[in-house]
Amino acid sequence: NAEFSFIDLDFHPNINLQQPEIEESKSQGKKIVFTFCSPECRNNILDLVTKHFNQHPLIPAYDRQYYSADQIYEAAVREIYTYCKDNNLQWTWSYLWVEWYCSSKWPYWARSAKKEISVLKTTIIVESHWRLIKHDYLYRFNKPCVDLLIWILAE
Repeated sequence: NAEFSFIDLDFHPNINLQQPEIEESKSQGKKIVFTFCSPECRNNILDLVTKHFNQHPLIPAYDRQYYSADQIYEAAVREIYTYCKDNNLQWTWSYLWVEWYCSSKWPYWARSAKKEISVLKTTIIVESHWRLIKHDYLYRFNKPCVDLLIWILAE
């Protein structure tokens, strides 16, 4: 791949080697079942895509570092590619690369591709955070002290 040197060009689906399963039911007869992504990997893939969607240069990462849009993009591609390769998910990787992670599609859905953060998304995050604080911490206190509030917010 010209864009990322870590992508193995031989890691792609081979149509001739894929053996579809044939299921038989009384109501529908025989039907071919093709597993695009194994059920045990689906939630992990969704978690990764969600993580990649939410990353932004103005929001620190888990290690409290700020990364540029290009660094976020490369790390996201590397992470999803590595997961697919480690789990032998050629079809999933091909789909994700062509429809989501290639440089022409990335700007349409990734927050990191834009310089500013959407106000609507930010408002939703802030409201969710305050709801969490009110229902998980502050419900126990009628009029909490300022130092308790600061401790809860900084935790």
